[in-house]
Amino acid sequence: MTKWDSWKELLPDLRNDDPYSKLDGNKCSVLNLSAIESASQKLKQLLASLCPEIVSAAESFAKDLTFIPVSATGVSPEVDGETGTLGIRPGDLRPYWVEVPLLHALALHSKGLVQAGTSSGTRQAKESVVLNNGTGGTL
Repeated sequence: MTKWDSWKELLPDLRNDDPYSKLDGNKCSVLNLSAIESASQKLKQLLASLCPEIVSAAESFAKDLTFIPVSATGVSPEVDGETGTLGIRPGDLRPYWVEVPLLHALALHSKGLVQAGTSSGTRQAKESVVLNNGTGGTL
């Protein structure tokens, strides 16, 4: 779902942090598929309430849908006081989850190229996960 910077006020409880988690004893992060799925469900509910025909159309030709919030810039254009034109200050750029759709696809469809995991149980200070390579760990 593009232009997330414009839509985000409609889902204020959607987590804003990156969907990555560190495993204990591992320097690398893993893609947290549970966080992405949670965001997807909330976005699907929002879209179904605002424009159900889009959700229906997508579901009619795709058997596995994931709705991912993205924003290329993270900010809306502003009017330049000197020129009167719209623009974005480079220092204000805050891309949001732009890499997540690709990483999500790679995690699901490539064997081990992108390390990913899903949480199990209730969210606590640490979460146990099952990685897509079949091993376990603690987030």
